[in-house]
Amino acid sequence: MIDFIDMRHEENRKKIYHALRKELRKDRAKVAVSPITEFGLLEMTRQRIRVSLLDSMSEECPTCHGSGRIISKETLITRIEHWLRRYKSKHRDLRIRLQLHEENAEYITNDKRNILRGLMWKNFVHIKIETDKDIARDEFKFIKTRTGEDITNEMSLDKDNSIA
Repeated sequence: MIDFIDMRHEENRKKIYHALRKELRKDRAKVAVSPITEFGLLEMTRQRIRVSLLDSMSEECPTCHGSGRIISKETLITRIEHWLRRYKSKHRDLRIRLQLHEENAEYITNDKRNILRGLMWKNFVHIKIETDKDIARDEFKFIKTRTGEDITNEMSLDKDNSIA
């Protein structure tokens, strides 16, 4: 929107509108221009041809996938609890290892919160927490203690291959 303040004469509005359209024909992008209204407003849209400066100079975050936010620790714990419930309904293993980002592992093993103890008690399973620097902050892995097999994806997944 362009506001032509105090342009009262219709003939001047038409001159500007036609001159602008003439110059915009030289532009390789598609442009739509509306005549100047009685309030002195000109509406114009222009097709973006190039990638935005932000997109050309940055990459998508591998953790949040471009949203600028990651899930909270509490949400991660809820996802772990749901995974454990589904797993225990189908398996009898009593020992599994949980691999987490270092910050999340520290949060879960903090004795003041008793989160780890609560997870083990509710699901009647022994969980050994391990840190893994290659795991994103919003991810986790479950490993069978006996075989060393990654069993994280064994439970039902949602559409984007993350634990629901």
